[in-house]
Amino acid sequence: DGNDIDDDDCSNDCKLPFPEPPTGCEATPSPDGLSVFWICPEDAVRPNPDMSAGWLSCESFCMDRESWSAALDSQAKIEAISQALDPAEAAYWTGMFAWNSGDEDGEWQWSTGMTTEDYDPWLPGHPNFEDVDEDGQTCGWIRPGESGLRDARCDRPAGCICQWDG
Repeated sequence: DGNDIDDDDCSNDCKLPFPEPPTGCEATPSPDGLSVFWICPEDAVRPNPDMSAGWLSCESFCMDRESWSAALDSQAKIEAISQALDPAEAAYWTGMFAWNSGDEDGEWQWSTGMTTEDYDPWLPGHPNFEDVDEDGQTCGWIRPGESGLRDARCDRPAGCICQWDG
């Protein structure tokens, strides 16, 4: 009948509300209002205390909740997230990674598949590939109050930032 809503006529007003954040996590809206970030401390990400909360744990944690580790692909997103981070946590994983990089020519990308061609999220001097694991893997994390990412070996324990777009 004439009261049906056609998806083609829908704007952001038709978008479902953002879901509640996972237990132990805080929600922060994206500056563009189109997504929400869940900021999760390390102990909320680990399935059990004997496991590490490295980058892969963060990625799995986010995917299990129908989201992904955050793509901080603008300065506005980095600043919003940086200010929302709990200073009690040393660092938080984002969706940035480079497998088998080993040198400054490594290919960086977000877990969403986007590359860094349009925006450079790094702090000055990063990525520097000084903290890689035995396979040459390194990932991107952000520390509270900082205005860009640092690279670190992917198996280091840290908090996690998930991104949900609906």
